[in-house]
Formats: sequence, structure tokens, C-alpha cells
Amino acid sequence: MNVTGFTPTQLHKSASTLSDSQESRLLIIDDDADLRALLLRKFRAEGFHVDEASSVHMATERLYEAAYDLIILDLMMVPESGYVLFDFLKSDPKFKWIPLIVLSGHQDLDEKVKCLELGADDYVTKPFQFRELKARVGRMLTRAREYEHIAFRDALTGVYNRRYFDNYLAVELQKIQRTHASSTLVLLDIDRFKGVNDTYGHPIGDLVLQGMAHLLKENLRQSDFVARFGGEEFVIMLGGASEREAMRVMNELLGKVREHVMAHVEDQQIRITFSGGLAAWEPGVSRAEWISRADQMLYAAKQAGRNQCAGWSQRGSSDTPEEASEAGVPQRLPLVLVVDESKMMHAILTAKLAELSLQTVSVTQREAAIAFVQEHEVDLCIMDASVPNLRSLSKRKNIKIFAITDHAQEKERLAAGFTADERMAKPFSLVELEMRLKKLMFVDNG
Repeated sequence: MNVTGFTPTQLHKSASTLSDSQESRLLIIDDDADLRALLLRKFRAEGFHVDEASSVHMATERLYEAAYDLIILDLMMVPESGYVLFDFLKSDPKFKWIPLIVLSGHQDLDEKVKCLELGADDYVTKPFQFRELKARVGRMLTRAREYEHIAFRDALTGVYNRRYFDNYLAVELQKIQRTHASSTLVLLDIDRFKGVNDTYGHPIGDLVLQGMAHLLKENLRQSDFVARFGGEEFVIMLGGASEREAMRVMNELLGKVREHVMAHVEDQQIRITFSGGLAAWEPGVSRAEWISRADQMLYAAKQAGRNQCAGWSQRGSSDTPEEASEAGVPQRLPLVLVVDESKMMHAILTAKLAELSLQTVSVTQREAAIAFVQEHEVDLCIMDASVPNLRSLSKRKNIKIFAITDHAQEKERLAAGFTADERMAKPFSLVELEMRLKKLMFVDNG
């Protein structure tokens, strides 16, 4: 089968194809104007992007204004020494991972040890040779980039992963709350992606994901944030954009995605669309609520027919329940019943369900589960396979069943005719659990 699509080298610039200087920004902090000017000139001649600061106060302003890949800090400054910056840098999650090289006129061993223990990554004494400093900077940038790709990048698409997004959002929200700047969060899901995998196979699905990530990076601003949220879902942060501005950007992007061929299979062209949920930050909104709003609007866009975006501010607070339902806006959070004898399993599932904006009720006995189902509108039952099957009751009330089993129970229950809409065996991946829950609750066949 002849298959073509995006290759990894087309999708993102790698450390092996670009020099450190072409993609790195340095911040030089030193109150010595002559040395500062010398370093600026030499590093810029090498192709680095370089900013300068002559004081601790100016340095903190620079750090909030731009993203830096490495900091060169002089210890002996006035009126505040470089030591003042250590706590500032290492206490803020946005700055604590930036490599830090200390410059000092002292060769005292105790001072070197103190700096390294406080968080410095390297210590260079004055006077020094620029070639040596440049070599140390280059090696540190390479190591930092390698670590970033391992820890914070999605291996398939090259964009940031969910772990990095969680950290980024916490930092970004602090900044937004301080500055009251506009910012819009977008959750984006490729439409009917399961059909692509089922029809053409997972390798083609991977090409589609890579192509989607490539188009996002190519058509958004460099300052915009993109991460793979999980499965075929991506998250975008459009800093400085109102929801109306973000909607225009996403609709333009949707048009480009519709036109683009993501992969070829023999003589067939694979094209896709996506659905998007948008929510601008509002004062008092927490991280969880912000994500929940975008997630609800993604659900609304899916329910309204896919291939479109829906915004929180456009949901229509004055709509009647019937009108809101027709618009695809959920009127209540889905209710999930957890039936399991393990208190730890209850805690794990309840925490994960809360992240997904799902209401949760937990019981340990089948009788209590049946009584609750008969009296309430339950959307999903997550149950241990050792609990007798509630399938007959769930069918009458249109309740989905998610079975949690171990391998021995799985064989036994399958032999006994146990049926479920979804099942996982213990111990299971929480990331995979989240993906399956979202697919089961929020997406109808992709």
C-alpha cells in the first residue's frame, strides 16, 4: 500500500537541523555596561537573540515580557546582588526550568557551591574566554532542549503534551489574573477520527495527527500555545485574544484544514474537519472551570453537527431549555455512578471524573446502585466486574456501562455474558481512562 503524508522532519524543527543560536533567546543580567555590551555584540554576531538587563528589577520585567532559553547572571551587582534573583527564578514554575549560568569575579569554592545549591546550572569566573562561555551556553541549550522534548513534548506530533499544558496553564492564569489581559482557551477535536483509524489503520491516523499539529503551528502566531490534550484532541491558548477574535482565527483555520490533504492511501485523499470549543477567561474563573467551559462548548459543536466551533459567550443565556438543547448546549453536567467496593478506586475515579466536569455519586453495593438508578437520571455507570450486571436496568434507562476488571474477572465475566459499552483492566492508565471516558460521554462516533 502506497501511503504518503507529513514526515516528522516536516512537522517541527529539530535540534539536529538548527543551531542553538537560530532558535534561542538569551537574557544577560549585569550592571557592568562594558561587559554587557561586549556579550551582546558577540552573542548576536553568533546569531543568538539577546536581551539585556542592568539590574534585578529590570531583569524581572524582562522575564515577564519574553520567553528566554537561558540566563547569564552576574552575582556582584548593586544595589541588589544576583542572589536576589535565585529565589525569584526558582519559585516561579514559569522560570524555574530556565538554565542559569552565573558570572562571578570570585573563585571562592564556598561561593561556587552555594550558587550551585541555590539552583545555578553552571559557574564561570571572570575573566573568561568568550569561546568557553559560548561552548557552555551551547551545550546547556542542547541538553535543555533534549530534556524538554523528552519530558514536555508529544513524541508523535512534536507539540507540547498534557503534562506541560497543565503547568503552563497554572502560570498563564497567574499572569492573566495579575494583568487582566484577554486570553481565550480552545479545545479542538478531529471529527470522526475513529473512522479514519478503523478504515485506514492507525499509521494513517498518526499521519493525520501529525498533519493537524503541523497546520496548527503553521497558521497560529508564534506566541500562541499548542498542545496535544489527548487522543485526537488539541488545546490552544490564544493570548491577548478575545473570544470573538479567537473565533475568527479558528474559523479561518478550519477552512484551511478542510482544504488540506492530510495523507494519501493509494488513490484516495484523506481530508478531515474538526470541532472546537472556545472560552475566554473571565475574572473569578478557576483553571478547572475554564477548561470545563471550553469542553462544554466542544461538546456543543459536536452535537450541532461537527465541522464548526462554538463559543461560551455565544451560548445564549436567555434561551429556553428547548432552544438551548437544540443549540447543543448541555443543561446539566452528566451524572456518573461509580459502583466499587474499593475506597481507593472510588477516590481515583472521582478525582478524574471531576476533572472532566462530570457529576459523581459513589456506592459500594449493587442494591444501593439499583435504588439510585431507579430514582435519578444516570448517564454512565462505572462498575467493578465483580458487581452483578446492571445491564438489563441500564438498557431500559439508556445508561452506558464502563466495566473495570482484572484479567481473571474479565475471562469469567465474558464467559457469563457480561456486556459493557467500554471496559478496562486493572491496573490501568489514567490517561487512557480519561480518553475513553471522553469518547464515551462527549463524542458520538468521533
